[in-house]
Amino acid sequence: EEGGPLPESTVTYTLESFGEVTKFSLSEVYAAPGSLEVEEAGREGWALIMSGLKTLLETGQPLRLPLE
Repeated sequence: EEGGPLPESTVTYTLESFGEVTKFSLSEVYAAPGSLEVEEAGREGWALIMSGLKTLLETGQPLRLPLE
């Protein structure tokens, strides 16, 4: 199995109202120190998930991504 199992983590999100807009914040904390590669992959993955969520909420349509 490439890379092995992913480390356990806790994901927390907050929603804050700022007038007519809402701020969405997300953090991920690993239970034990992990590799930098896992952390970087997590950052890239969460950025893609957040982008897709933003697109869906703003347009009502899912984010279309090319398949590799």
